[in-house]
Amino acid sequence: MKTLLEFVKAGFKQRIIYRSSTLWGLVASTLTLFLQIRLWQVLLSSAILQDDRTLTDMVAFLVINALLASLTRCDAAGTLASLIGDGSISCSLTRPISLKKQVVCEQIGVNLHFVLFTVLLPAAVAIVIYGIQLPDVSYGLLFAFSALLGAVILFEIQYILGMVAFFLTTVWFASFYVSGFMKLFGATAIPLWYYPDWLANVCYCLPFRYITYEPILIFLEDAPNPLQTIGIQLLWIGALLFLEQLVWRRAERKLVVQGG
Repeated sequence: MKTLLEFVKAGFKQRIIYRSSTLWGLVASTLTLFLQIRLWQVLLSSAILQDDRTLTDMVAFLVINALLASLTRCDAAGTLASLIGDGSISCSLTRPISLKKQVVCEQIGVNLHFVLFTVLLPAAVAIVIYGIQLPDVSYGLLFAFSALLGAVILFEIQYILGMVAFFLTTVWFASFYVSGFMKLFGATAIPLWYYPDWLANVCYCLPFRYITYEPILIFLEDAPNPLQTIGIQLLWIGALLFLEQLVWRRAERKLVVQGG
């Protein structure tokens, strides 16, 4: 456990030393959140959107989405690609803890810094100004567990893409595509309830909506069946873990062939 905490600290320290970057990140996240709120305020007050959603609902969606997006941020693909590209993957593989745990712990440290110093303040201000109500205890616990599972799903997707670097040398495209898929199929930019039916049906068949969108619905107490949502998240995690093992076995054989 102590070793794992050291990796978490390392990830945290990687970001905290860049104070000017942290300050500008806070400014950017604050402007982004309140500009999004203003945009939805205009849309909801016009005749463009015919919906019974209130501004408070949308503010809650935006705030929780911002918090979850910062907590579930993951660049495992970029981290693995960097380790493979400069050859330091060999040192990482000889450490007393697994490569996967190293990447997870460092990412946790990075995300904690981002939440504490970049997202938490504007989110708290928005919650106070717009009077967002917290869910009851049962929904709160289900939301926390579902959010954790969502983070695991995103990490597994990124980690699998990162291992592709064993075969392609570089995976610069990974973060670009995952970010795009998250916005489109994960409904992080526009809530799924505004999607056309055909696109919403496509989203039902992919894991991206279960990263942040479904946990948000649980927080809003708007999920039809929270336990079913959690069950589907666990199924996706199982499928991704199986795929990860298949890719890792191929990667191990490639390391042996190359003399790594």
